Amino acid sequence: MKQIEWVLLIIPIMYDGWKRLELFFLREIGWPYEKIEEEGIISPVTSISCDYKATSTFADEISIEIIVKSVKSARLSFVYHMVNQNGVLVCTAASEHSFLSKDGGFVNLKRDYPSFFNLLKEHSVMQ
Repeated sequence: MKQIEWVLLIIPIMYDGWKRLELFFLREIGWPYEKIEEEGIISPVTSISCDYKATSTFADEISIEIIVKSVKSARLSFVYHMVNQNGVLVCTAASEHSFLSKDGGFVNLKRDYPSFFNLLKEHSVMQ
């Protein structure tokens, strides 16, 4: 039972780190989440996956790299690589997000927000 409790505890911690990186990334490219919300766009997570490669402890220093895997008109995919202080890959993860208007309809970034779409595309590994 303790193993299950530990896994349930660590998943929100890891997810929080990924979300912070997404917010940092968006701010760095000039589209902080506040600006996205001001435009009337919401961006819910539609998928998340995590693949643990090696064990880590709370004492480990984990570096997380965020990569824009792909961007489509109404979808954005990120990949994350987590490496410990010894250079060991401890986890890979992925998340997918959609872009919706506040009334729930899809927002076509390519058509409606071409500057934002192009910035995301420039940072994407799949252009």
